[in-house]
Amino acid sequence: MVRKGIGVVLLIGACCGGQQCGAAELEVVPGLSVRQEYTDNLFFAYKKEIEDFITTLSPQLQVKRRSERFEGSAGTRLDISFHRDNDEQDATDQEYSGTGRYALTERAGVSGSADLRVDSRPDRDLETAGLVQGSDTSRTWHYGLATDYRLSEISSARLGYDFGRTEYDDPDKVDYRTDAVALLYNRDLGALLPRTVGRSALQYIGYDMGASRIRNYSWTVGAEHRLNERWQVFGDLGARLTHAEFDRRRLVPTVVPGLFRLEPYTVADDGGGFIGELGLAFAGERAASTFSVRHGLEAASGRSGAVERTSLRGNYGYRLGERTRLQVGGEFFLNRSSDEEFATAAIDEQTLQARASFRYGFTKDLAAEVFYTYTRVEDRADDTERTRNLFCFRFLYNYGITL
Repeated sequence: MVRKGIGVVLLIGACCGGQQCGAAELEVVPGLSVRQEYTDNLFFAYKKEIEDFITTLSPQLQVKRRSERFEGSAGTRLDISFHRDNDEQDATDQEYSGTGRYALTERAGVSGSADLRVDSRPDRDLETAGLVQGSDTSRTWHYGLATDYRLSEISSARLGYDFGRTEYDDPDKVDYRTDAVALLYNRDLGALLPRTVGRSALQYIGYDMGASRIRNYSWTVGAEHRLNERWQVFGDLGARLTHAEFDRRRLVPTVVPGLFRLEPYTVADDGGGFIGELGLAFAGERAASTFSVRHGLEAASGRSGAVERTSLRGNYGYRLGERTRLQVGGEFFLNRSSDEEFATAAIDEQTLQARASFRYGFTKDLAAEVFYTYTRVEDRADDTERTRNLFCFRFLYNYGITL
């Protein structure tokens, strides 16, 4: 189904190559990376840690198309992995994606996106959610459709819908569906405060996880302010209202003395809280860095329910030379939910991840990269702690062809 969505994006791009869109530019970028990893805890176990060497070949292809009215891209990548000692974990992970925007008028436009990810790595959600998955395969679909309109020279609005679904091969994991609708409003506040753009968002997100359902409504107000040519601050603050339902069963007596039957019932809970994000960004001639802290309600992938997630992210990069770059960064996640608040079982996990990398470009198309990542996951609900050290060396090659 996602391939059909990507095909639609490419078809729109092809149709816009004619007189309606003016002259179109097509860029094709094939690529290949070879990655060698060593991990001292392949499955993120807190007991009987297993080490292994993993070799991954990643061919990829990206196509970009741009014309007077249309701009879009589509890409695919395969990650073919080989394990030295645990060859039963060998897999071919896949990723397909496509996105495009068509300008209906000078003020209005429509856009769409679709992607599919087939993944079997236990660390697939670490950098985005701070949660560890098993080595079983998951499939994640996503579709998005939006329309945007420039209200005036200093303001614009956007209305969008996103659909997502994740399925797991492991029967112990919980498949889930996500439906989201968002209305965004942006306005240049330069007349009141120079170099400032304000924004507001109304959003609905629904999570359907079979035996549990969560409906979350939120409103945020925020702004971006450029302090000078190098420094920028940004932030959003708002509130949420959340309704959660959990399906249960209980024993009830029958008309026959001593006999009982299972009766389904639903437990509901309503609550609220604050959500927000605050960040700082720097961009210089050689150095660039970002730092942000975020808090909100999000799905707990693989679990039955959602969590209140607080995350801190930091990243610093420094260009040593024309083709060399050093980068350090990390994330800290706090995922929490009490029993039957947002999840069927209590979740209380802290995840810390820190990494450092060095990249050298032999040419503009060929580069080599070496990096190290340390991860610690503390599950306070189960009173366990897991750590992992990951060393990696990678060659990357990309070659762009403009038609």
